[in-house]
Amino acid sequence: MYRWRHLWRPLVAFGSALLTLSMFILFALWLAPTFADKWLANSGVTDWHIKVGQISAEQLVIDELQLTYQQDTTPSNTSDTHELTISDVVNYKLPSWLPTQIVINQLEVTVKNIDSVEQIVGGLRIDTREEPVITVSLKRPANATLEVSRHAQRIRATLSHAIINAQFNYDAAIGGFDVNARALLTTEHVNRWSRGYITQSLPVLALVNGRLPATTPVSDPLALLRQVNADTKIQLDEQLAIKHPKLAATVLGSATFAVDSGMLNHYRLDLSGLLTPTKDIPMELGDIDWQLQSSDRLAVDILMPSKALQKTRWPLVVNVNAGKNSDDIDKLSVKLNGSIRQQAGQFLATEFPNTDIRYDRVQLPQFSEKQPKITTTEGYFNADIGFGGGKAELKLNNAFSSHLTTKMLSFDADIGNFNAIIDTSKPLSSSIDFSLNISDINVNKRLFADFNNIYDPVLSQRVSYNDRHATIDGDIVFGDGISVSHNTQIDENLQLSSTISTNVESLAASSTQRRLKPILSQFAPLLTLSNGNIQTQAVMHADLKTSDWGVTDGKLTIKDVDGIYDTLAIADLDIDANFSLTPANLSLTQASLELGSIQQGFSVGPMGANFTAQIPLGDIAGSQVTLQQHRIRAFGGNITLPNQSYQLSQDLPIPIVFERLNLGELMRQYPTDKIAIDGEVSGTIPLRWNSEQLTVERGYVNAVAPGGKLQVDSSALRSAVGGNPSLQTLASVLENFYYQELASVIDYDENGDLTLGLELTGYNPAVENGRTVKLNITLQEDLPALIQGLQLSNSVSDVIRQRIQQRVN
Repeated sequence: MYRWRHLWRPLVAFGSALLTLSMFILFALWLAPTFADKWLANSGVTDWHIKVGQISAEQLVIDELQLTYQQDTTPSNTSDTHELTISDVVNYKLPSWLPTQIVINQLEVTVKNIDSVEQIVGGLRIDTREEPVITVSLKRPANATLEVSRHAQRIRATLSHAIINAQFNYDAAIGGFDVNARALLTTEHVNRWSRGYITQSLPVLALVNGRLPATTPVSDPLALLRQVNADTKIQLDEQLAIKHPKLAATVLGSATFAVDSGMLNHYRLDLSGLLTPTKDIPMELGDIDWQLQSSDRLAVDILMPSKALQKTRWPLVVNVNAGKNSDDIDKLSVKLNGSIRQQAGQFLATEFPNTDIRYDRVQLPQFSEKQPKITTTEGYFNADIGFGGGKAELKLNNAFSSHLTTKMLSFDADIGNFNAIIDTSKPLSSSIDFSLNISDINVNKRLFADFNNIYDPVLSQRVSYNDRHATIDGDIVFGDGISVSHNTQIDENLQLSSTISTNVESLAASSTQRRLKPILSQFAPLLTLSNGNIQTQAVMHADLKTSDWGVTDGKLTIKDVDGIYDTLAIADLDIDANFSLTPANLSLTQASLELGSIQQGFSVGPMGANFTAQIPLGDIAGSQVTLQQHRIRAFGGNITLPNQSYQLSQDLPIPIVFERLNLGELMRQYPTDKIAIDGEVSGTIPLRWNSEQLTVERGYVNAVAPGGKLQVDSSALRSAVGGNPSLQTLASVLENFYYQELASVIDYDENGDLTLGLELTGYNPAVENGRTVKLNITLQEDLPALIQGLQLSNSVSDVIRQRIQQRVN
């Protein structure tokens, strides 16, 4: 602006002198050169040269005119106080004796003391008719044609250039003017300016409507511009296409400026377009419509537009709509209303408080083939968003709620207290923190029918991410009886470590029973749990890149559990065990078991054991159990078996040793009033397990001295034997038989048949003076049927009774 401000004065001088140029030329032909030099020197012309081609009443042709102008910085001493105004120029009367046309074929003006402007070279034609027209054909500093015409008090100027074409109209009567201009930036310039992202020419329209009083002096450009009041609009005349490696975009837009008395006091910028991301983005955004608007007051001198950079905050409104032609998004809208902060032309930050984001449906991106597809619907949140210093900040102002759906399940998610600071150059070094609550979970009915109504799970999580490390703390609560707590860490290599605690408060609670029933029905239909509590704690490790996982440092605690498996009832079960788990194997170490009783026909217990176990999950029958220590109480005595490793998939000989079992205690569990016996027995039963069933071959049990007493109700035997004296004697002996010796041989085959061979030596003091009697008795029994009968006769649970009756019937 400085350069052209100092060029204005010689141009004005030339303009006013040019209209009387013909008179000067005519005089110069016969006046002394000294007088001509003096006349031109008053206008600042120091050197001049003219070559006249033709002179007539109709036409003056000057082949060549050269002028050198020296800027005069000293104030003028002229006594003429009248300043040339726009009105003077518009109303200037050309002398009637001027030729109809004045032509200067070659005009060269050299201006000194003006930065970067050395010469103005071109041609000039003046038509001096009633409505004069001036046409300037410039070659330097640019190729252009300027045509200025006057009609009454109206001035019309037309500029033609390779880049710009413009038309100017001014009405001195009202002081109004307008400008209509179109600039076309070449493809080469635009491509270089855009670093190759734009490969087309850039057409720009400029429309100006304003007022400039005709009384304004034209000699001082500063004073002239400060009288301007105008509204200016600059807009793209065609859609601009931008092609970037990560997106394609089209842009249309305009900028308007309001100038009052030479002050730029208001502006408005409007841009809109279409964005189409490339396939590099992990989700299909489709076509993105966007609009951008910025408007504000400025109060900047039009002569010093750079001072607009002193304004540090520029308001900005952005609207974005996505989802058109997208399979992943339906109706996503973003509304931002904030500002950009800058200093001396350098970007500092953007701030968008209370940004609204809404969508009907969004399918979240998949970063691996193993990640399930997640769709979220009907989401809305309001957030404060900012960018600056290479970081983006996002803070939620409301609890974000949405419904998410996958192929396997659907659920409601609430995100609150969300704060994120994202490093735009290193996104993985960002910081994110928020709370996450998940509820109303519905699982595919093929997996779990009515999942939410039965389990009613609620997930409450706190998620933190900082510099490639993620931490997730939270609880999963199933109603009021079952809960899972965890602390999960994920490092920069996508290695997961999670400490997990599980608590089942009371198996007796009806809510817990209702939640366990579908699981047990699916995976262990013969198992029923009715009392006690269960706690576990473990550390899970997983490689999220390969999906490999394992569980270590596991601790299992089971307390006071009562339950039934098939027709076997257990009571007061306590288990403490350390465990580890892989997809292939469950390992139990330092395991201890305490059991109040186990009952299947007969009740055995209490018992306890210390053991370890290796359980292949693909073949549980192939498990290995190592018994380290144990104790079993049964019928007033003890039962022991070897402390050793047992491979359940192999044939196992298991010698079971009975010590001082009380036969009276045994018979008290046998529901009959026909037989009574006391005494103790000890022995060994060689139990054999062949991975499917148990058998016994030649087990031995003997009475412990001094023996015992057997009493049998012989009334039925007496009736059966009739008059046989030997059998009548046997019946009498059994009614009160004292035995000193009792030996038995026990066999049990794969068909469930129990064979018991008994040898008893003793006497009945009331029979034959207590003569010693030896009895050999062989008993055969279907042991499973006997046990079922005993269970039905004894007090058992309704579950066991129902299962036995179903099998009997």
